[in-house]
Amino acid sequence: CRSHDSLDIGRPTYERLKAASLTGMVLFRWEELMSAMRSDRTEDGASPAGDDGPPEYRPAPESVIHATITAVYDSADENKMKSPNVKEIVRPVQSRLRQTGVTASFIRITEFAGLAMHKARRRSPGPRVNGTLLPFSDH
Repeated sequence: CRSHDSLDIGRPTYERLKAASLTGMVLFRWEELMSAMRSDRTEDGASPAGDDGPPEYRPAPESVIHATITAVYDSADENKMKSPNVKEIVRPVQSRLRQTGVTASFIRITEFAGLAMHKARRRSPGPRVNGTLLPFSDH
């Protein structure tokens, strides 16, 4: 049977005291830093400089996504450009949605753009030789 002295459990050593004091100091500095960050913020939670990084967008409702997809196709028609395909339409739709403070994912936009109501706005798939329409561009 081992004696209690040989186990060295609970006996303070220099390394344990040093580790404990460093841990305590780190925790104290962390709490101090967090407290300072909280006091730097205004009552509504924004930083005083207004620099909270990129804006956060709400998810767009289905009706808004459909209306935006239609608007992109309308814009292409007005400018005598080819209608964007399902993948090409994502970027201009996301850009227009963000201007109104909402957003939608790539997958969600492509799913909606693939529906029958929008499919009729696109040209049929296949190679083209006639260059009567300008390539699609949202600029």
